Formats: sequence, structure tokens, C-alpha cells
Amino acid sequence: MSAFAVTGLYAVPGTNSWKLLQRSLKDIPIVTTAEIEAEQWVNEGGKATAVLYGNTFGYPEASTSTTVPTIFIGGTSDRDPDLISSLIDEVRTDTRSVRLIVADGSGSRTWRGERAEIEHFGRVSSEEFGRIMSTSDVVFLPILNKPRASGHMVCVGALECGLPVVSSECTGMDGYVDGKFVTHLDPEASILDQLIACADGPLDSEQVRAYWTENFSLDAYIGRVLTAVDHLTGR
Repeated sequence: MSAFAVTGLYAVPGTNSWKLLQRSLKDIPIVTTAEIEAEQWVNEGGKATAVLYGNTFGYPEASTSTTVPTIFIGGTSDRDPDLISSLIDEVRTDTRSVRLIVADGSGSRTWRGERAEIEHFGRVSSEEFGRIMSTSDVVFLPILNKPRASGHMVCVGALECGLPVVSSECTGMDGYVDGKFVTHLDPEASILDQLIACADGPLDSEQVRAYWTENFSLDAYIGRVLTAVDHLTGR
């Protein structure tokens, strides 16, 4: 076999997936998108390093015409159902005008209160996922704290749309939270209050998209991967 490198693991030591990857990849250089995955691989004798993920999905820029704060939750991997339920409960009982969009493939349904609305989407294409997300003001990542990469694709897609991101604390998101464009959720405070404050914050879509272009576009990601491969292979 000719020399090649692998990007991403998305596996936890001790699982069948991890054991299969170990048998298959052996000494092949691994470029992960989470520090914890690289650390685990190296600790078990492998060769790996981590870089921040990036991509250019072609998602549209977020609309600035929304008058009601709109929150988006999307994706399925390692999502925290308790955090999602807590936010839904807050929206249902709150007296403010707010819209919550949940695109997790769980089925299409809508709830409307006196001033609030919750809309669930079933399975959608990548293009539709980006379009739906672009109609929001802030993206929320309620992620279970598992020792593997999680939330990166939705995070990067949100930044491409020009949207700020709020993530629950998760080892797999280490390095992606910069405190301005991507922030951590305070577990002791109201989820809804924090998300509305972020939606009404000072960032505009052009600022966020400029940050994405420089740090999380496909070009930025390719540059990091090539540098990592050169380092791992001694080139």
C-alpha cells in the first residue's frame, strides 16, 4: 500500500470501532479534529496529531430581517436530550416572543404558544439544513461530554452562515470555543436567557463570516491538514 494519512477517528478506546481502526490503520498517520482523539491514539502507540476542522458547505448568509429571536439546534451526534428538553420547557413557559428550530431528524411537528413557536424538522438534505439554519440568529450545540469529536460540522456551518454559536462544555469541542464567536453555555444560568442574549449581541454576520473564512473555511482546514501530515511524515 502506498503511504497515506487518515483524517478523523470518531471513536472511543475500548469500543469495537476503535479496535477495528487499530487493526486497519496500524502505523498510518492520523489527523484528528479533536485533541482528545489524538491523545488517546498516541497513548495506545499510534501516530496522530489534531487540527481544527473546517469546511465550505456553501450555506447561505444568515438573514438579518428576523424580528423574533430565533434559536437553531441541529444534528444528531452525541446530542444531549436533557439540555434540549430543558430549553424546550423554557420556551414553552416563557412569556417572550421567541422561535426555536430543531433539525435533528426526529420528525416534522410544530408547537405554537401565545408568543413562542417550536418547529421540528425531519431528515433534510445538507443544502436544506444550511438554509434552515440561516433563518436563525444563534446556533445552540447541546452536546454530551464524550471523549471524541462532536459538533464540529454544525459549528463550522453556523459560522459560515454568519451565526454565533453557544456550546455546552464538551471535551470534543476543545479548541473551537474562542469566547467571542463560539462561547460556552453557563450550566448554572437560564439556557434561553443566554441564547437570546447571544442572538441580540454585537456580532453581525459579516464579522462572523470573516472569522470563518480565516479560521474554519475549507482552505484554512486544508492548510492545517497538509502542515500536520508533513509533520507526521517528517517531510
